[in-house]
Amino acid sequence: DLQTALGMAEASRLKGGSKKTKPVQRKDGSKGPKRTSEFGILSRMRGFFKKVVLLSGTPSPNGLIDLWGPMYIIDRGARLGDSMSAYKKRWFSEDRWSHRIEPFEHSRGQIMTAIEDVFFALKEEDYLELPPLVVRDHKVRLDPKHMQMYRRFERTKVLAEYDIEAVNSGVLTNKLLQFANGSMYLDDQSAQHIHDAKLDQLESIMEESFGQPVLVAYSFKFDMDRIKKRFPYVRIFGESKSDSRDWNAGRIRMLLTHPASAGHGLNFQHGGNIAVWYGLTWSLELYQQFLKRLHRSGQLAAEVIMHRILAHETVDYDVLRVLDKKGATQDDITDAVRVRMESLEPWRMAA
Repeated sequence: DLQTALGMAEASRLKGGSKKTKPVQRKDGSKGPKRTSEFGILSRMRGFFKKVVLLSGTPSPNGLIDLWGPMYIIDRGARLGDSMSAYKKRWFSEDRWSHRIEPFEHSRGQIMTAIEDVFFALKEEDYLELPPLVVRDHKVRLDPKHMQMYRRFERTKVLAEYDIEAVNSGVLTNKLLQFANGSMYLDDQSAQHIHDAKLDQLESIMEESFGQPVLVAYSFKFDMDRIKKRFPYVRIFGESKSDSRDWNAGRIRMLLTHPASAGHGLNFQHGGNIAVWYGLTWSLELYQQFLKRLHRSGQLAAEVIMHRILAHETVDYDVLRVLDKKGATQDDITDAVRVRMESLEPWRMAA
């Protein structure tokens, strides 16, 4: 019954701690209604459950700030406070201009001490024997003409050749990522092709894979369209109900997916051991979850190969630096509550 039910959920999906979703922008410019979020539903139902277990491979992709939502579902605010605003006020500072949130120096120790009785982590090396994950970065260089265009656009926020103007730094960053990938969206949402540097590199990777299945992550719809045009045999994940089954049976030469649609819970390890980042994501959660589609229990290959296609001297390398920084933060948090297998030996013997 509900009093003894065991709730299990992907903890990182609760990290926002908001009971309502953000309104969706409609095509006519209006906004749709706010809806109850997963966090809102679980917090409303929490009183009916005696026990809750939250699981995640990425419990805190953005650091300490992500812990309040999942912890509230566990203890209804007993350890970290009964609201996100109270949590922020106690342990974080927020820049009034950029709204960047940073923990105080003492915050990590106090927060981890508060939750250590209900939060623990195991790392793969503690309990699994996985093949090595080999990361291969491919630095592609834009030709001098396009590199000059890129740098001028980065400096002035205006690309006169295509009548594109970035109204602020956030828009500019997104546009630069598009440029690095080979196309850019115009005001009418059509895609302007610029170069094929990454597409050519992807073709080289496919040739070097000698017919083995390759899982490819893309960023923008124009990436998908251009990859589909260059590689007619590609399968777009989600277009068929049999995608996962066919991939794991080795029937798909290239499976193309957006990391947001293949981030959590999918088992692709039986179909191949080669993956490609055509364009990186700013989200550490999506980045790490995508890596784990192939590098997980049941992978029988001698190694898992992760190719990353990076446009030289572009914002691609800024994304890498951010992912590395967030990864260090999350590792610090999980290490603080990491359970070593030797500490479990008495329990395992008793069981």
